[in-house]
This record gives sequence, C-alpha cells and structure tokens, in this order.
Amino acid sequence: MTKVLPKGDVFNQEHRYKFVIIVGGPGMGKSTLLLSQFIQPSTLPVLIFATKPQKWMEHLKGIESEQLKHWELALRQASNKGSVPVIRGYDSEANPEYFMENLIALADGRGLNCTVILEDCTNYVQFKASQRFQRLVNQREHFRCNVIMTYHSLQSVPRELFQYADFLILFKTGSSRKHLKSLDKIPNAETVLAAFDTVEAHPNKHFYVPLNFQR
Repeated sequence: MTKVLPKGDVFNQEHRYKFVIIVGGPGMGKSTLLLSQFIQPSTLPVLIFATKPQKWMEHLKGIESEQLKHWELALRQASNKGSVPVIRGYDSEANPEYFMENLIALADGRGLNCTVILEDCTNYVQFKASQRFQRLVNQREHFRCNVIMTYHSLQSVPRELFQYADFLILFKTGSSRKHLKSLDKIPNAETVLAAFDTVEAHPNKHFYVPLNFQR
C-alpha cells in the first residue's frame, strides 16, 4: 500500500535500484535534494543528462562530457578507479531518443552500475514516454542503475511512468487541481492528489512530501 513517509525514510529503504520521480517548480528545492540525498552520499558514479548547463551543477567535481560517446569511457574509468565521479552531459542539439539509444546500448552490453539523473524532463519526456524511456525504468535492475527524473509540474509526468516508480517526491508547483484531471487513473491517484493538496497548502516554500510506491 502506498503511504506517506517521513522525509528521511525515502532514502533509507532497502531496495537496490530505485526509480524516483521528483516534481517541483523552479526554486522549490529539487536541486538541493538531489545534491544532499542522491549525489553527495552516492557510492556509485552519477550520470547527469541535461539539455543545457544548470547552475546547481557548476560546483560539482567530476567529469564534464559534452559528447555522449565519451560517457562509456568515463563510466569505465570510474568503475576501474573505484571513484564516485559526477559525469555531466549537456547537448542542446541532442535528440533525447539518441541519448537513450546510446545509454541502453551501453547498459545492455555491461550494465551501468550508476545513478542516472535525467534533469528537467519537462523539456523532453513530457506527457508521453517512449518505449526506450519506459524500458530504462522498467528494467533498471537488469541495467543496474538508479533512475531519477525531475519535472516542473505533476501533469507533465507521463502517466505510464507512475506504474514503475518506487518514489514520488512532491514539491510546490503552483498548479491547481483543475490541471490534474488526467491523473485520475494513475496508480494510487487518491494518495498522490492528497499529497499534492498538502504540499500546495503548506506555508513553507520548500516543503515536500515523499510517497513510497515500492511493492
């Protein structure tokens, strides 16, 4: 059964590879959460994909690889050295499907053994997730990777992704219930919408609610 967890518990569950959806408007705290809970404590290499450089990434120590073809080498070097680098990829011209094709080809060959962060998916995985994106999150155990996707609004998250999610973390978005009619049929819709109401009504700008979907 889905339940609302105390904030700290969402990151201490014993589950090898997670799929996490983080939703929140600009400046609400998504980046701070990523840094403090998923990147800095990580024991795995972290692979970040964004269509443009993000300010919160500027001070991350790691490998900056603007070309997707360099990521395989970077991951291999990270695994060989036993280090925990952050591999940042920016390519505003890259087709996200091309990125996923290369990522899955790499995962099929040797597994990833890393955390993949798909930053600001509102720009490229909105409303409908392709088969490649669904395969990444559905077969994350096979690919040996955590997957984290961030969105600016709840209604932008493709409905089919909810069935694969281990956690949904809700920050304020500034949206209203009338924009969420399409979510009525997602798994645990009542719990998700109740959490949305709780977050939007809370006076703290950076308040968030983590929901646990693990079965």
